[in-house]
Amino acid sequence: MAQLLNKDPAVYRKEADAFLSDLKGFHGGRGTAFQRTPKIGGTDVDLYLLYVLVTTRGGWEKVNDYNEWDTLAPLFGMPMACVNVGLALKQIYLRYLDHYEKVHFHGEELYGRHDDEMIMHDSTSRSSRRHNVRALNAVPMTYNSGQHIVSDALRQSLGMSAPRQPSEYDRLLLSLLGPLPNEQDFAINLCTLLSNEGRHELRLNKHPRLLGALLAHAGVFTDGYTQKYMLENYSRTKRQNLVAFWRDSLSEKKLLRLLSVHYAPERRPQTGPAGGRDPALLFSPARAELHHLSDSESEEEPDAELEAEVAALSSPSGSAATDEDDLFCLGTQLGVLERTGHRVLQVAQVLRSLSFEPENAAVMAASAACLRFLLLCAHCRWGSLSSSARDTLGNIAGDVVLRDAASDRLGRLLVHYVARGVQHADRSVVLASLEVLNKLAQDERNEEPLVAALDTRIMQTVCTYLSLHDILLLISSLECLLGLTSLGEDTCRAVARAPGAVSMLVSLVTVEVSKRG
Repeated sequence: MAQLLNKDPAVYRKEADAFLSDLKGFHGGRGTAFQRTPKIGGTDVDLYLLYVLVTTRGGWEKVNDYNEWDTLAPLFGMPMACVNVGLALKQIYLRYLDHYEKVHFHGEELYGRHDDEMIMHDSTSRSSRRHNVRALNAVPMTYNSGQHIVSDALRQSLGMSAPRQPSEYDRLLLSLLGPLPNEQDFAINLCTLLSNEGRHELRLNKHPRLLGALLAHAGVFTDGYTQKYMLENYSRTKRQNLVAFWRDSLSEKKLLRLLSVHYAPERRPQTGPAGGRDPALLFSPARAELHHLSDSESEEEPDAELEAEVAALSSPSGSAATDEDDLFCLGTQLGVLERTGHRVLQVAQVLRSLSFEPENAAVMAASAACLRFLLLCAHCRWGSLSSSARDTLGNIAGDVVLRDAASDRLGRLLVHYVARGVQHADRSVVLASLEVLNKLAQDERNEEPLVAALDTRIMQTVCTYLSLHDILLLISSLECLLGLTSLGEDTCRAVARAPGAVSMLVSLVTVEVSKRG
């Protein structure tokens, strides 16, 4: 106790005894004498420490108005099994120290006693009793955030996680997840401004949930509860269906499975309140409501369930799509007035701008939800989503780590997309795919997944680009081959087996750049 007041223990004990003696004499003169000090949970309450702590905060009324009783409770070393220690301290102070404070701290004058209540010279006994009762049950004027503060020692003993430090983006996150449409629009516009180069730039690593909140406005979610809330909010306030946009704009309907958080869960386990699997992960976009998943023993969702979900996502009305849907264009009108598309494009542009910063690129590359969103955009036919996604993938590919080829289906899909892009007829798609493949190959941890996913045809296609009179394509192909051959013996053999690959590489030693266009 003496350490709390920065006093020597002997001096503290002497002052405490003198205070307790004076307090007993004060109550004895009022006719409210007490012999034993109060206890909480079998532990004596240090009335001297309680008085000093309260008066240094301005007195009983100030402490009560700011609801600081729970903040004072841990300072008295009460057993952990005790509950409502703050309320007990409040009542003890009112019984033993309230009137003592009025005389010795505030300097008020008291006249006698009536029914255990001191009668002030300007009040009656009834008003004094009413005042004390009202003060005891008064509602605090401010919220006591200190009640959530748990010491590091207690956290360690109870196995609790470390507290998250306050971030400057807390209010931005609350605005992104808020129910008001205008506040959401303002927050996304602010993210657009902060994503550009300038004095104040958005840093995703300063708040772990900021990236997930941005992706939620594009229909890609990290957990089922956010998914349920955002889908209902968009449907109720904006009359928009986020999933319907993806259903009608994707070039391949089977990619709708990327909307499911089951397809590639985040690295942290997704559990519900009872510790089991989250019951709000699988949803039907036609009805904009969630379906409960049946319990399964394994973490990974069976392919049969994924196929059933893809069928539900592909159907506009929850049943099998009919020929009339294609004949009469009953799907979403994907024109320039498509509001949902503009929102998704805005999120994609924010992520593209953020990906130029190495700190943000690392956070985005480690997020499965971000990779799912970029793959969806890359296969989207609306606006410039595909080109924006290719640019973003090129920026973050150097930080993407492919896991086990047998279990990481998101990684397999990414490599499959890149392999198809290398063989694409569009030059811009080929260049972007070569850049992503080159950056993936620069990480030694991606060696096994890339070797397992790439076949000889991809190597032959890359070697074919060496003979084209396109200097940009030539440089990109050489950089890609350099990255692939550095992976190991298997890729080197694949390049060597490509028809004319070795002779073409040798001929490029003496090539003149001016002849390549």
